[in-house]
Amino acid sequence: MIQNSNTTSLKKLNNEALIRKKSIEISRSKPVVTVKHNRRYTTDQLQKALTAIKFGMPIAKASRAYNIPASTIRDHMKGNKRRVGRPSELTRAEQNVISDTFSQILSWGYELDYFEIRKIIKNYLDMNGKTVERFRNNYPGRDFVTSFMTRNNLRNRQAKNTLPSRPTRKMKAIKLAIDKECEYISDFYLRLEAVGDIERENLFNFGEIIIPIDPNMREVIYYRGTRKIELVRDHIKNSTHVSVMVCGSATGEWLPPFVCYKSPHLCPSWTLGGPLGTIYSNTELGWFNMNTFQQWFECILLAYTKDRPGKKLVIGDSISSHFSPHLVQLARQNSVCFAYLSRKAFNLKQPLDHIFKSCETAWKAILSKYLKETHQGNSTIMVHFPKLLNDLWNQLNPDMANFLINGFKATGLYPRNSNAPLQLLHSEI
Repeated sequence: MIQNSNTTSLKKLNNEALIRKKSIEISRSKPVVTVKHNRRYTTDQLQKALTAIKFGMPIAKASRAYNIPASTIRDHMKGNKRRVGRPSELTRAEQNVISDTFSQILSWGYELDYFEIRKIIKNYLDMNGKTVERFRNNYPGRDFVTSFMTRNNLRNRQAKNTLPSRPTRKMKAIKLAIDKECEYISDFYLRLEAVGDIERENLFNFGEIIIPIDPNMREVIYYRGTRKIELVRDHIKNSTHVSVMVCGSATGEWLPPFVCYKSPHLCPSWTLGGPLGTIYSNTELGWFNMNTFQQWFECILLAYTKDRPGKKLVIGDSISSHFSPHLVQLARQNSVCFAYLSRKAFNLKQPLDHIFKSCETAWKAILSKYLKETHQGNSTIMVHFPKLLNDLWNQLNPDMANFLINGFKATGLYPRNSNAPLQLLHSEI
């Protein structure tokens, strides 16, 4: 019995020794991890500690009394507030300007996403002649945008993709579409009420017309059974377009157009013979961007409205990335507010919609007549485009004022009537 008890005790001692040995080996193989503790004091505690030190309390005693590291107290007494992490590529003043621009754009009803935020920051840096080596082509990365939003109290949420809420024939879909449409329309008119009362001559609607230089397909006569129908034009090489920004007021007044060519350069011959007061510019893709939109705002809209008293309300469906911080600042200085016509609401029309249709029909006839008479390609049509645009302007001019006044009335913008879009909605059901 004595021998059995000794053997069992030896086995227990050997097992405990093996366990200790394995635990020591495992602890040696694991890396040492240092846990970083967040600060355990509040700003009020820090202020109380600094006040107590001013009245003679030692730093060590204040550190123990308020549970604040002594090094932190010394740094605050010397004014050395160390910041953790990499310094921002933008100064605090630049961040405030950009953040203020985003806040104003969102208050006008426009929507922003990561790409549009990156584009606005890139254009702001380009316009101020600043190049950030960390940004590729001056485009900030997604991480920078995320940290910028955190610092400036901006949040992002997942948006649900929806189509324009045109009612369908199914009863359930009709009810759902009507509810969504009414919500979008009510939000738009709530933004208009927040702006306040606007005089009739200070209410504007702007829009971008895409004018094709090549005529579209037109109807021709052919034998029944013909499979391939073509209209041969040897002088048409490729399809191009010209963007024209137009703007009009609720009184029927039309501002001069702003022409944007698709070209890396602007030839002087492309600016002769157009409508009176027309401004010309160019971009590589032929679309309006932040620079050209700002030129239109300064040279056309502000030039004709800056001396008018009262607020000005400008309604349109331009994208949010067109607004630069400089444009937002000019708009505030001149009491100009923008209102976004959301594309989610199908029946929320703008007064220029009826004029766009008339413009498209008239332009096809003018361009076809020009190509038949001159037999020239689109390499020379840019020289004659201002004159063709002048012909289009003169052809539509007699009816443009009435079209514009009736358009503001039909859409419920002036006189303000929020039931007008709803009446159009119920008439389509």
